[in-house]
Amino acid sequence: MANENDTQANTEMSERESQARRTKIILISIIVLLILAIAALAVVSYNFIFMDKDNDAQVVKPIEDISGSDVKDTEIPEAARVKTTTIPDLVSCFGLTITEASARLGVDYQLTKTEEVSDEENTDIKQLATFTYEPLTKSSNTNSASSSTFGTRVKAEILNIYASLDEEGKIIELYYVASMDLLGYPTSDFASLVGTVDTFKGILKSAGIKAADFTYQAPEVDAYTTYVDPDAEIKRVKKQSFTLPGKTTAEAAPTAWSITITYDYNAETETTTTVQTESNRTIHLRLM
Repeated sequence: MANENDTQANTEMSERESQARRTKIILISIIVLLILAIAALAVVSYNFIFMDKDNDAQVVKPIEDISGSDVKDTEIPEAARVKTTTIPDLVSCFGLTITEASARLGVDYQLTKTEEVSDEENTDIKQLATFTYEPLTKSSNTNSASSSTFGTRVKAEILNIYASLDEEGKIIELYYVASMDLLGYPTSDFASLVGTVDTFKGILKSAGIKAADFTYQAPEVDAYTTYVDPDAEIKRVKKQSFTLPGKTTAEAAPTAWSITITYDYNAETETTTTVQTESNRTIHLRLM
């Protein structure tokens, strides 16, 4: 009788343990399903929120009606401002026609003039073509309501490249005249500028010229200075200009070069002030 009771008790215990295990498995399954459901809901909510924002950002707004009187002057964007430039490779233009040289110089240089000429120094020159580089600088502020955008742009000093052509229409000489400010030269007194050969070597290199070896000796002040009144007690400088010629290493043109650096001062004979500023600083490079 005791054995039967023990067997029945063991059976009931096994059933309770089995039921407890099933209940535990069911609870774990429910918890896992709840976690998955919460995760799925979070993903759906995230996508819904951010896709809605993207759609709002992609909505094309209608173009506003702007009349001419509503357009105001603005400054030229920084990317459109050209304060300095560099000299193109002039040597590669020798022997080219005007059309070929224009393509070689690029769209920044516009053919602005062609004319028949006669040159006493070089009788082979029959025509002169002018290519002009004219950058734009920061806009002036006129606040004119009727002006269009960028309508008040101020043009910087231009850079002209002059091409001399023979009777076959081929370039045999080139020279340029440019503002030193436009070429990016910092403010410097004339004596310091012509006091080193590096200034001239840099000018030659910028135009693609390989100069033959030469010795350089800085000139004396009186050799390049013109005074307003040479006999005045206080001499005021009117202009300073110095020219340095030389040869290239090439057997074909250009075989020679000449550089002229000029400072023109704002000097008047009527004034007695000794304060002077450069009104025009230019470089003239000629290739022959």
